[in-house]
Amino acid sequence: MKYTAPFIFAITIALTSCVSDNQEDFYESVECDTSDVTFNGTIDAILDRNCKSCHFTGNGTGVTLVSYSDIKTHVDNGSLMGAIKHQPGYSPMPQGGKLDDCTIAKLDAWISDGAPNN
Repeated sequence: MKYTAPFIFAITIALTSCVSDNQEDFYESVECDTSDVTFNGTIDAILDRNCKSCHFTGNGTGVTLVSYSDIKTHVDNGSLMGAIKHQPGYSPMPQGGKLDDCTIAKLDAWISDGAPNN
């Protein structure tokens, strides 16, 4: 009986010490599915969430990402991924911080597939 409280305390510490508060640790085990990436179903939504609020027609930035043809122009000249991957010589985008690795992988997969308007 006198060892019950320390035993329960030790078990509680052992079980709670295995929990991580870091979201990246949790999501690290989740696979990034890049097998069915399309412009209309994936890419346009990514750009809507992360880019288009600043890069619209007449925004004064010199970079418009509204239509497929706008986006394709920046894909073809390398500036879209240069900015998104924060490569030297490009303005790092989005300004609030780098996109997560899975989102970048989806963009890469679409571009590797020829950046189709699908």
